[in-house]
Amino acid sequence: MLIFGYAATFEIRHVPTIVLDLDHSQESRDLLSRFTSSPYFDVERQLTRSRQIRDLIDSGDATVGLEIDAGFAQKLRRARLRRSR
Repeated sequence: MLIFGYAATFEIRHVPTIVLDLDHSQESRDLLSRFTSSPYFDVERQLTRSRQIRDLIDSGDATVGLEIDAGFAQKLRRARLRRSR
């Protein structure tokens, strides 16, 4: 008798990811570094225009698109300030 064991896992790793950073701040770079150092996302390209996200996902060249809007760091700092009060 032969027994085959299969480990079923629903954990998703190495998802093709594209990024558009419109903020170019230290905070946005920190966020991106968390994605690039994660085993779950493979950041394959950094983009220059929002339209590229849709095009690359529609063509199947990427599964996830992350867009960091301009003002991200400023909003984050304001939220932290409000929480600390």
